[in-house]
Amino acid sequence: YDYSGYGVSGGKPSEKNLYADIDAAWHALRTRYGISPENIILYGQSIGTVPTVDLAARYEVGAVILHSPLMSGMRVAFPNTKRTWFFDAFL
Repeated sequence: YDYSGYGVSGGKPSEKNLYADIDAAWHALRTRYGISPENIILYGQSIGTVPTVDLAARYEVGAVILHSPLMSGMRVAFPNTKRTWFFDAFL
């Protein structure tokens, strides 16, 4: 999916819409397509890691992939991790 105001999506880009868009995608997967949570893999890249981590904190999912995540998102997802070379290769 595209966030509101990006790609082919209409609407206005905003933080509120960022979270609303991922919630809409989640609910479509669950209700329209009947996909069970353990079969949903969340993928977020850059700014998209923020709503991805937020959604993963609120719902059961099969896995989470964070591509070039923001460090604040990493701290939310993995609060006890000080540093990992896998994630922090360019810091």
